[in-house]
Amino acid sequence: MHAARAVVARGALALTRRTGRRLGQNVTPANVYTVIFDIPPVSDPIWSRRCDLSVDTDAAIRFMEEELASFLPEVGPVLHDAARHGFRLWNEPYDQGRSPRRWSS
Repeated sequence: MHAARAVVARGALALTRRTGRRLGQNVTPANVYTVIFDIPPVSDPIWSRRCDLSVDTDAAIRFMEEELASFLPEVGPVLHDAARHGFRLWNEPYDQGRSPRRWSS
């Protein structure tokens, strides 16, 4: 029974995606891997929940300067070698400026 249900679900998803393409729309899965999030409405109680987050930016910058800066010269050759072999180290869906911002709970 479970296998039959999975087959029907895959078929329904394929049909939905084909229909969406015909209508000029994209149908995306609702899971943690999609960049389109289901953001709760303003009335949702999650927006009034307190988040105790503190960030010590001075300590973070100090750590980068004292611990990581010395490795910066190594990055250039790694990027060059990766590109030469057809690899891209830049994660394009999450590049600067397009990265979705989402809270974690």
